[in-house]
Amino acid sequence: MKFPHPTADTVTLLIAIVVFLLAGLFNAYRLGKLKVPAKVIIYKALLLIFFCIPFSYLCVMGDAKFGTMAFYGVMIAGFALLCIGALKTRNIAILYIGNVLSFFSSLFFVKVSGLNSMDWYFKPFTADSLMIFISVSALLVQTAIVLINRKHKEGEK
Repeated sequence: MKFPHPTADTVTLLIAIVVFLLAGLFNAYRLGKLKVPAKVIIYKALLLIFFCIPFSYLCVMGDAKFGTMAFYGVMIAGFALLCIGALKTRNIAILYIGNVLSFFSSLFFVKVSGLNSMDWYFKPFTADSLMIFISVSALLVQTAIVLINRKHKEGEK
């Protein structure tokens, strides 16, 4: 079965939106409207950019196209690295915002790529409901990690 791919126009649009948002952040910092160091803005922006990767879409598409579960491992590793990065830089809000961004980018690519036509492959889920299940599961696991980290930090004091 041949899989349609997102067009270059949609990918270009997503990249343009991210660049526009980053330019707005840096301009606000340059004009003195933001009272935080540039390093903090860069960390937050990079975390958000990497969270925009449609992890759920990539693992589900890889599963459907290649018939392997290895892509789910890549998704787990990606989310784990981003979670660790958010915890190390104390950007917990970015962790949750990033999960929402990843979910919406995955959902967008499912709609654009035509993965919905593969609903028979993901029984008992549809492609959309599998995205929701994966995203909610990732959010719950990351919330548990944040709570464990917080309890560990409080125990050290």
